[in-house]
Amino acid sequence: MVSNYEKIGRNDVLKPRFTSLQFQLESLVKLGDNVNSVLEVGPGRKYFYSMVKLLGYDIKTLDKYSELEQDFECDVTELSVDNKVDAVVAFEVREHMPYDKSLAFFEELVRLSNKWVLISLPIRHKRWRRLLKGRSPIIPDLPKVTREDHWNPHHWEVGTASYPVNRVVADLASRGTELRSKFVNRYHRYHLFLTFEKNPVIEFWRAHDRDAG
Repeated sequence: MVSNYEKIGRNDVLKPRFTSLQFQLESLVKLGDNVNSVLEVGPGRKYFYSMVKLLGYDIKTLDKYSELEQDFECDVTELSVDNKVDAVVAFEVREHMPYDKSLAFFEELVRLSNKWVLISLPIRHKRWRRLLKGRSPIIPDLPKVTREDHWNPHHWEVGTASYPVNRVVADLASRGTELRSKFVNRYHRYHLFLTFEKNPVIEFWRAHDRDAG
């Protein structure tokens, strides 16, 4: 008999959701051959980890839940800067914590990265429908994204009234990074992908301010 957990995992490999894994991998590979070491925070079922390992990267995983068999069983704040890597990735993770806490979490990703931080977030879209009656008016629909969260709830999502894309991107970029890539999975439009490059100058002064405080 197939367990509920296994059923959920099998659904992950169906289109269009599985295409997000391809975009995760593509975002990493596009960073170039100078990227060799990767830290994945929140590896889930380790689809990304397994593929990246096959591609020859030195990848480690971090999560505070022991049943995931990760390399680092701790909160991201507990990891030493000695564990810095070329790229830190966290796909569909930040929305599982309150927004302010998720910004502090992102700062920790930046701290542990030598250069790149890759993330993805859930994004809502307004859909439109045309009623083909008489004048065929265009009527706006409320966002119609439905989901079953099998882990923990989303505290916020990009595209809602309080968290427009521009605000979220600006808040992240102000954490010592510069946005280098932003796109939505065209096959599964619920996933927004963002690539940030660490800004050494901004990070230096942020560290200086923290030490001074």
